[in-house]
Amino acid sequence: MPIMRAARPEAKQRIGDRLYSIIQERQGKLAAKIVGMLLEGFSEPDLEHLLTNEHQLNEEVESAVYLLKIQDSDTSDWSRLECNRALQELEYALYSEPPHCANASWSIADLAMLSSWRNLIGGRAKIIRRLIDLLDGNPWESKNAALCLGNLCCDCPINQVIIGTTTIGTRTIFSGLVRLVLHSKDETTKIFACLAINNLACNIENAHNICLFPFAIPALVTMLSNACEEGKQCGSLAIANVAANDQHNIFRIGDQPGLFQGLLQIIRSSDCTSSRETAAWALAICICNDELTNIPRIWELGGIHCLCDVLAKRSESERFVQYSITIVQLATEILWEVLSKNQRYLQVEVILGNLESDNANLQEYGLHAVISLASCEIAGIKPFLFLHPRSLAAFSKAMNGKSKRTAAIAAQLLGENLDFIKTQNEDKHFAASLLLETCRKSIPLADKAYALAQSIRKRFISNEKVSTYDSTCTTSIRMKIDRNNVLGSALKQLGQINGKKLLSLGYQFEFTNYGFKETGLDYGGLRREGLRLIASELFEPGNGFVLPCFNTLDSETGMLQINPSKMRMLERKQVYEMMGKVLALAFAENIPLGISMTPSFWKIILLGSISQEHLTIEDLMYVDEQLYRSLAIRIPSLEEQEMREVLSCITFSVPSRSQSDFSSDAIALYSSHGDSNFITPVKERREYKESPLKPGGDELQVTPGGYAEYRNLVVQKRLFDDVKQQMDFLCQAFHDIVPDHLLNCFSHGDLQSLMFGVHEVQIESMMKHVEYGESIAETSQIVQWFWTYVSSLSNQRRLELLQWITGITCLPIGGFSRLGRRIKLVQDVAGPDRLPTVSTCTFTLHLPKYRSFSQLKEKFDLATSDYVFGIV
Repeated sequence: MPIMRAARPEAKQRIGDRLYSIIQERQGKLAAKIVGMLLEGFSEPDLEHLLTNEHQLNEEVESAVYLLKIQDSDTSDWSRLECNRALQELEYALYSEPPHCANASWSIADLAMLSSWRNLIGGRAKIIRRLIDLLDGNPWESKNAALCLGNLCCDCPINQVIIGTTTIGTRTIFSGLVRLVLHSKDETTKIFACLAINNLACNIENAHNICLFPFAIPALVTMLSNACEEGKQCGSLAIANVAANDQHNIFRIGDQPGLFQGLLQIIRSSDCTSSRETAAWALAICICNDELTNIPRIWELGGIHCLCDVLAKRSESERFVQYSITIVQLATEILWEVLSKNQRYLQVEVILGNLESDNANLQEYGLHAVISLASCEIAGIKPFLFLHPRSLAAFSKAMNGKSKRTAAIAAQLLGENLDFIKTQNEDKHFAASLLLETCRKSIPLADKAYALAQSIRKRFISNEKVSTYDSTCTTSIRMKIDRNNVLGSALKQLGQINGKKLLSLGYQFEFTNYGFKETGLDYGGLRREGLRLIASELFEPGNGFVLPCFNTLDSETGMLQINPSKMRMLERKQVYEMMGKVLALAFAENIPLGISMTPSFWKIILLGSISQEHLTIEDLMYVDEQLYRSLAIRIPSLEEQEMREVLSCITFSVPSRSQSDFSSDAIALYSSHGDSNFITPVKERREYKESPLKPGGDELQVTPGGYAEYRNLVVQKRLFDDVKQQMDFLCQAFHDIVPDHLLNCFSHGDLQSLMFGVHEVQIESMMKHVEYGESIAETSQIVQWFWTYVSSLSNQRRLELLQWITGITCLPIGGFSRLGRRIKLVQDVAGPDRLPTVSTCTFTLHLPKYRSFSQLKEKFDLATSDYVFGIV
C-alpha cells in the first residue's frame, strides 16, 4: 500500500539536502530513507539543532537504521528472542516523546504488511492500546497509527489478530478511524484513516462491523467530495470493499444519501484515471448488491447517460470500461421497456463500440455484454443488437482481431443468432454467414471451446453471484456419488434432475466410499472427478450402453457406438438421458472425458434430425468396416454382369439383427431390484427376421440402377434408425443444456476432438505452465527431483499424475494453456515421512521436504497408485 506524504516546505527541503550529504557518507543507500524519517518527525528548529549537534544526530541516525532493519526483515530470518527484542524496542519507542513514537508507529505500519510480523504485533496489547491513543495525537502520529491498525487487520477479522479486543473494544478502533475521517483538518490524515477502513473492509466480518458502526458509511461518503484525488480514490475503494462483502445487501449501502451522486460526480469530473476506475467499481458493486433496484435511481441522476458519454469517447482504461459497460448492460435490460428508440440505439451503440476497439480485452467486455443482452429474452432487443447498422462491422473487427479467443467469442455469438438474422434480413444473413464462414476456419478449436462454454453458462447464470463454483451457495444441487456404485447412485440423483436446473442453480458432488463420506469442498475439482467417474461407467462397453467398433481383422478400433439393442428401452431411457446431461455438462465446463465416439454419433448430436444427405457411406466405415467395404468397394468394383448376379439375391431389406450389430451374445443391461442399487447383467437372445428398408422392400429385388438407393437406405438404417430411440433420449437431455444453435461454429470432428482431449503430456509444456509458491523456488533441490521423477514416467503414468493433481484424465485441446489455471507447487510443512497431497480444485501439489530422490519417487509412486488414489 503506498504511503502518501504531505508536501514539505522549501526551507525543510534545503535542510534535508544538507542532512543527506552528511548521512550519505556513512549510510549509503539508506540515507534517503533516514532523511525522510527525520524530516517527517522533526520540526524545522529541531532539524537545525541536529545539524549543529553531531552526537544527537548520530543517535537519531542509529535509531532510524535499527527501525529500517526491522522493517526490511521477515520473522523467518530472526530468532524468537530477536523478534521479541525488536517489538520491545518499538513498544518503548511508541511510549516515548515525539518524534520517536511517530517513527515507531510508521515502522509498525510497514511491518504489519507482513503476515509473519502481523500476528506477533497483534499479540501485544500494549502496542495496540498505544496505537489507539495515538489516533487522537498530532497529524503525523494519528495517520501512522491509523495505517498501522488497518494493516494489522487486513484480510482477516480484527478479533483474530488483535488479542484482547474484548477489553480494548473493536468499536474503539472503528470510532477512532471514523472520527479522523469526519473531523481531522489534515487531508493526509483523513486519507490514511480511510485507507485503514478500506483495509479492514477487505474482510467480511470487519466489513459488517463497519456497517454496524454509526456514521462509518456516511464518513466514507464525505470522502467522495474530498478536494484531493487520493481522498476520492480511497473513499470509493473503501465503499467498494464494504459493498463487496455485503453480498446479500443486508446493510443497504446503496441507500446512503449522497453515495451515488458522489460516485457519479467523480466519474464526470475527476481528471484521475484511478479515481474514475474505483468510482465505477463501487457503483457497479452497489448496483448488483441491491438486485438492480437502484438502476432507475441511477438513470434519474443521469448516471447511465454520463457513462455512455464517457465510454463513447473511447479514452478510458480497461478497468473503467469493464465496470461501466456492465452497468450500461444491466440498465439496458432493466429499463428497456421505458427507453425511447433513440436511447436504445445509443446504449446498444456504446456496447457495440467496444467491439470495434483495437484492445482485445475491451472487445471481450463488449461481447459479454451483448451475450447477456441476447440471452435475457426481452422482446425486441435482438434487432438492435444484430441488425444495428454497425453490428456486422463491429463483429467483423472482433473476429479479425489479434486475439483468437475474442474472435471465437464473436463467432460463437454470431453463429448462435444466425437463424434470427435470417428470418429478419436476408441480405444481412448472407453477409453474416459469409463473415462467419471465412473467420471461424482460422479460429483455433481451443478458443471455440472456451467461447462455447461461456455461451452455455451465460444462458443460465445471468447474475455472476450465482456460480457453480460457490460451495457455500445454499441453493446449489448437491449429489452424493458412491465410489463403489457410481452408476446406481448417479441414476438416483443426476438422472432425476432437469438439465436446466443443474447450471441455473449450480451443482456439486460429494463422494462416499464404503459408507464413509470423503472430506472436501467442491470448488471445481470434485465436479471434474464426478463427471469423469460417471462418464467412465456410461461409456464402458461391458455395461452394455455402448459397443466397441471393429475393423475387418475383428480387432477393436478404439471407437464406441451406441448399442442398438431395443430390449428394456424404458429402463435404458434414464441412462441415455443421463449420458446426454454428462456430455453437455462436460462441454459447459470444458472438461475432456477421453471418449471416442463414431462420427455418426456426433453428427446426430450436432444436426438433430438426420437425413441421408448428412450421413454418408464413409461414416459407416467407423461403425462396421466390413459392411462398408462390401457396399462401397467390393460391389461397385464388379462388372455389370457380375453385379447383377450378386444383387439377384438381395432385396430392399436387412436382417433386423445382423451379425455386425453386436460384439457378443451377452449384452449387459441394467435392471433395478426393488431398492437395491446393484446392477445385474441380463442375457439377450438373438432373433433374426427381415426388416424392409422401404414399403414392400422385402419383395423388391435390388438392381444395378437401384443400388445407390439401396446403399443409402442401409446407411440410414444402420447409423440412424437402429439407434433412433436411444439418440432421441440422449439428444433431448443434451440440448436442454446446449441448444443446437450454440453449435453452429463446430463440426462433428470438433466435438469429437473436444470430448476426447489430448492424451500426450509433454514435460516441456508442463514445466512452462507451473507456478511456485512463496516457500519454494524453481531452482530448489526438491523441485529438481520432482521434474526428474516426472521425466522418468511413461506417458500413461504422466496422465495418471495429471489426473491425481487436477481431477481430469487428459488435457483439453490446447494443452496445459487451456486448463483454466496453472498447476502450483508449494512446500508442505509436513515431515519427509508424509505422502504428497493435492488440492484438485486449485491444481495445487504440496511437496514435503524429502531427503533424497529415491524417497520422493517412493512416496509419489505410492500416492498415485490405485489403492490410495482419491481426491484430497
